[in-house]
Amino acid sequence: MFVACLLPAVDLVWRAFTPDGLGVNPIEEAEIFTGLWTLRFLAITLAVTPARELLHLGFLARYRRTFGLFTFFYGCVHLAMWAGVDWFFAWGLMAGEIVKHKYILVGMASFLLLVPLALTSTNRAVRRPGGRRWARLHRLIYLIAIGAATSAFDCFAITAPGLAPLAAAELAALGEAPVAEEGGVSWTGDAESLCRANLWLRTASRVVVRAARFRARTFYELERHARRIRWERFLAPGNGVRFRVTCRKSRLYHSDAVAQRLAAAIEHRLKAASAYSTREADDDAEGADTERDQLFVVRIAHDECTVSADSSGALLHRRGYRQAVGKAPLRETLAAALLAAAGWRGETPLVDPFCGSGTIAIEAALLARRIPPGIDRQFACLEWPGFPRGGFARLLDAARPQILPRSPVPIRGSDRDAGVIDAARANAERAGVAGDVEFAVRAVSSIEPPEGAAGLVATNPPYGVRVG
Repeated sequence: MFVACLLPAVDLVWRAFTPDGLGVNPIEEAEIFTGLWTLRFLAITLAVTPARELLHLGFLARYRRTFGLFTFFYGCVHLAMWAGVDWFFAWGLMAGEIVKHKYILVGMASFLLLVPLALTSTNRAVRRPGGRRWARLHRLIYLIAIGAATSAFDCFAITAPGLAPLAAAELAALGEAPVAEEGGVSWTGDAESLCRANLWLRTASRVVVRAARFRARTFYELERHARRIRWERFLAPGNGVRFRVTCRKSRLYHSDAVAQRLAAAIEHRLKAASAYSTREADDDAEGADTERDQLFVVRIAHDECTVSADSSGALLHRRGYRQAVGKAPLRETLAAALLAAAGWRGETPLVDPFCGSGTIAIEAALLARRIPPGIDRQFACLEWPGFPRGGFARLLDAARPQILPRSPVPIRGSDRDAGVIDAARANAERAGVAGDVEFAVRAVSSIEPPEGAAGLVATNPPYGVRVG
């Protein structure tokens, strides 16, 4: 049994010395590997007693301490890699990271609870405090199991080009430690952090969870790595699967073929066929028939493949209010980004002299009243098996008391086109801010600034030949 418990460690060492055995990010892969085996041995340890009582497998009891010690062993390796390789034993920075993130704090507390259990797992230790006291001490394993249930996600907020710094500032204000990257912002968070980002981010297009990163030059390598992905974490029974694949400067360049191989990997792992389709078209083309499908965003660049599970569902710019639009409408995320880049926080008046269907003015009203942009949304992650949905409900309960009854500053939108002003008023009504934005049919030459302090003119002006 001792040799069998060592096999995962042998497999890790073997993969470490095999080309691309640990993928594009070997350190991260090794940390995930040891973390998963810590949880697996913890689950095996907890299962010994029920197996003995219910299935009459009494022989397993003699291996319970062995399983517990290997839980501690793989936990030590996991912690050593995190502290030594990720942080180079920078104790001050590590302490700040532990305090900042609940899932790290809970994980560290669970590991500390493992220490006395490991130290008292010898026959001599059992005899010294007595059998009953030893048994009471080792009931800490149940507290450790509760702590281990707190999961962490490798999160990534996808943004339009140039908006990553603005999304990073939003995430920092939400208490995360974001890192701006090409195409978006990454951070590590728990389930509540994921829901918070979907609820509050105004400038991101969608929030995904990175399920795997690896190097693949051939379809064989792609399938080999894809079969190791824990697809079951993201696939609710009855939901279909969609892939959005982009390939750039890679040997694997056929996006449909990549999607087919990934679908085959899902079927192999789950031992069941999965309905799937591929979408390379604009996300705005998504219809109601795909609302319950789980989307996986796959990016292959320079032979490095990243597979991410979409946690948002519909794109985050779909707040739900912009049903009536004029020509050349502005997306809600871009309107919010314009306000963020200007440093507007809802404390000074705002005027949009070319408001069109009112997106900038409406986003300004939502911001001024502290209304979360995703307050009327349901997100794909809430459908994931085992996902703690209570966290999202708590976030909503905490957000609603912060909403102001009215905008504290005047917000005005105007346009010479009466039709788009009617559309803007209808959109504001759906957004719940009709009483906060004053829309008027007016030429830019006749606009008068609101009374009071100096404010901001924010607009998407016409250019070239006037649209319409």
